[in-house]
Amino acid sequence: MSSSSGQQAEAENTSAATDNELISHLDELVFSCKELRGLLDTAHHEAASMLHAATTHLPHACVEVNIQAFKERLPGHLQPLVNLCRVFLLKRGHRLPSPERHRNSTQRLVSFKNSGAIHIADSDHTEMKFCKFELVSPGEKLSRNFLLRWNIVPPNTWHYPEASSVDDWCTVAFHSASSTDIVDEYLASSNPD
Repeated sequence: MSSSSGQQAEAENTSAATDNELISHLDELVFSCKELRGLLDTAHHEAASMLHAATTHLPHACVEVNIQAFKERLPGHLQPLVNLCRVFLLKRGHRLPSPERHRNSTQRLVSFKNSGAIHIADSDHTEMKFCKFELVSPGEKLSRNFLLRWNIVPPNTWHYPEASSVDDWCTVAFHSASSTDIVDEYLASSNPD
């Protein structure tokens, strides 16, 4: 077993208390650390340029951020739980064209700018139903509780984001799998509901 595979296995066996501790630390890093906020703002601007380029037809853009900058600021026992950071920007009023799942990775996602919802499948069967979880960024109403801006998607769980109709929605996703190990899949059907 490779070192990164061992870290992934360890990352998938987390408790709710560990998840809350990790999210609390990540929330502080994302919104209060000036250096990391600068990295995320730069990635957001890059994603916005990609999203609004005349050559793109996709309603979303994704930019990978240096995960080491986050890992080195986490307590040692939490570091194996984050191995990839992605800034994801979705056009207002749009959703991901088809649901996705990360076969081997827990996704911990925070609403970074504006608002939207994550729709998570209740099963892996052909007749799955999606539950909607609305998320808001700091500065928007009801966002004082940091748990209202975070969502956790377990490995191998179908889900998709949907931006509000107000503005493009920017999220930051922290994955337990690394960029070289993560397995992303997309559902063939484009209408899950």
